This record gives sequence, C-alpha cells and structure tokens, in this order.
Amino acid sequence: MIFKRENKEPKRWHFVVLIVVIALGLGLKLYSYHFETVKVRLNNQEYKVLVARTLTQQYRGWGERKNMGAAQGMLFFFNNRDQHTMVMRDMLFPIDIVWVDGQIVVDMAPNVSIEPGKTENQLTPYIGRGVSTIVLEMASGTIANAGLKIGDVVEIIDN
Repeated sequence: MIFKRENKEPKRWHFVVLIVVIALGLGLKLYSYHFETVKVRLNNQEYKVLVARTLTQQYRGWGERKNMGAAQGMLFFFNNRDQHTMVMRDMLFPIDIVWVDGQIVVDMAPNVSIEPGKTENQLTPYIGRGVSTIVLEMASGTIANAGLKIGDVVEIIDN
C-alpha cells in the first residue's frame, strides 16, 4: 500500500486570517483608549474635555500622560449615584477634581498633587463628600480661575 504524504505547509489564506485577527485585536485595544470629547460650561466659561465612559478609560484616566494635550479636562460618567473615589494613579501632573450630582457641584478637591513611586495600596483616596454621578478632572488651578464653588451648575454641551 502506498501512502500519499499531504503537504502540511500553511496555506496563504491562513496568513491572511491570522493578520486580520491580529489587526482586529489591535483595533479594539486602540479603540478602548479613544476618548470622545464634549464641552462643559463652568460659570460661563467653556472647556473642551475628554469623556471616560468605559472601565478601561476610567481606570487609566490621565495616568502616564505628560499633560492634558488639547483637552482641558476629563469627565467620568458613572452608572450609579455614589461617593466616587479618585486616585492619582500614574499621574505626572496635578489636577483639580470636581464631583457633580446631575449638574450640581457637590464637592471639590483643588490642586491634588501627584504621588510618584506609590503602589496602588499607598495612593491617597479622594472621595466626594456627597453622592455624585459625574467626576470632572481639570488642570490644577481651574477651580480657582473659574470661581467654582459647591452648588454651582456644570453644564455639559455636546459637540
């Protein structure tokens, strides 16, 4: 009996499928870091901000960025009304943090410093004193420059 040996070399379409799968995976990874932008109005001043909606975006936030770039802040939308905690994970610049319930400012933490070299468990937790649905992080000094105070309205303007 004669056995015919099959050619076990990968076919060209195997490479094409592999490349497509890798490209899709990279695309999804990059998309998770893409932030949409909106404008917010604080005391008649408008700011262009990034929006962190996904858990990946919220976890990463401003971490490992040298600065805010063209953005002037970042909005964190939460599905639940709670006392949301923020930390300065991998932050390279100080920020102001504003907790917002609906559209009303319920708490603020101005000039929050970076914490280089601290582990996750050593990071200072910044917790809003009231419940909120949104947290707004802005460049350090924005709270003072805008004259923002508890009870003020934060208006979100879609682009």
